[in-house]
Amino acid sequence: MRDGPGDPAVQISPVQAEDENELLMWVEGHFGKPWSKTLLQAFQSSGDSIPIIKAKEKGELIGFAAFDVYKNKKGIYGPMGVLQATRHKGVGKGLLYHALQGMQEKGYMYAVLKEAGPIEFYEKMCNAKLIPLMTDE
Repeated sequence: MRDGPGDPAVQISPVQAEDENELLMWVEGHFGKPWSKTLLQAFQSSGDSIPIIKAKEKGELIGFAAFDVYKNKKGIYGPMGVLQATRHKGVGKGLLYHALQGMQEKGYMYAVLKEAGPIEFYEKMCNAKLIPLMTDE
């Protein structure tokens, strides 16, 4: 699937089972072990489709977005990561829209962005709303 963020060199597509090692090593190297461990759960518990989208430029990974992977909770968007050098070029937007489309195809009416940042990105890209957490205090 091409459908990149306006740049024909960028390809955004669903992750396949054979992408597991490359993706997990790349995520760990660029975003840390906790995120790679979270994504590993998607490969271990997903049925037919893996709820991770990847972005590549000239055959090299430059970003990813996931949903339904955080503690295997349904409807949770993230994590998402884009290489610093490729930010502000529409890659994050493309990943976000592809992931949200995947969530919609699964029948979700909404997505929850847990610990998302920067919040302004999500407000601008998909009109996300901040919902304050209620505390017992």
